[in-house]
Amino acid sequence: MLTVVVEGESDRGPTAKVLAACGLTVDRWLPPRDGKSKLDERLPAYVRASRTPGDSWIVFRDTDGECPVLLRRKLLGDDTAGVSLLLRLAHPEVEAWLLGDTGGIATWLDISPTHVPLAPEALREPKEELLRLALRSRKRDLRTAVVRQDGRTGPRYSAMLNEFALDHWDPAIARCQCPSLDRAMNALTEWQNGRRSPRPRHW
Repeated sequence: MLTVVVEGESDRGPTAKVLAACGLTVDRWLPPRDGKSKLDERLPAYVRASRTPGDSWIVFRDTDGECPVLLRRKLLGDDTAGVSLLLRLAHPEVEAWLLGDTGGIATWLDISPTHVPLAPEALREPKEELLRLALRSRKRDLRTAVVRQDGRTGPRYSAMLNEFALDHWDPAIARCQCPSLDRAMNALTEWQNGRRSPRPRHW
């Protein structure tokens, strides 16, 4: 039984695409926990559950700019013996992973690829950059669904990002621009191939 937990609703599409690209089949998705604080509160319970034989867990969370190594230590601690849980950290946000497929995001938004940053994980707020790019979109229906005129998230932000991730985004391309995505996919592939360790080497 493989259970996957994500931080927010807009993370489900990108993580599902990544998992599929690594050959993983999800048995159960837990509903998003309304942000990282709720997810962090439940993480010890997920760790305990992952000690049950046959139960495996994958948790996706944004770093929001924190040092991934220190964040992993803070969230999981040192007692990971017998744990079948993989914590993957998108640095700094999962939106950076989406921006990593420059051609894909440019085609989806109908903007020039030259407007898409080439090092999305170096951005302080990739989500804000994605919203700024959406304001440039020549597709009116898409633009109004994703972003409001004041730059805040639009009424169908999560649904549209999930649609983009599942139908248009290529994580194999994005991982070349996103080191944390590359590490995540390497770790997930290792997981799928059965080469699990009590303490995953990658953050």
